[in-house]
Amino acid sequence: MRLRNQGVAKLEHVKSATIEPNGQLGYELKESEKPLTIGEFKNLMNLYFPHLAQQLENSPPSDIGTQKDLFQEINYPKTDTPRYLQ
Repeated sequence: MRLRNQGVAKLEHVKSATIEPNGQLGYELKESEKPLTIGEFKNLMNLYFPHLAQQLENSPPSDIGTQKDLFQEINYPKTDTPRYLQ
């Protein structure tokens, strides 16, 4: 149950496990089952796609500010609140 809560789908993915003195279950995943880190991803990009990786590093930030505000209708209501709801 605790392994499943930590995202371990199969017992075969676990390299080793221990019961810690505080009663918690400690575990180490097999190398092939460990999640990919951002640093590892960047290294792979530089290795296999150096031109693309350079473009991504030099590209401007995404257009987050140009998108419509998700809470615009909440922050700026178009109509006044009816008196009976105030």
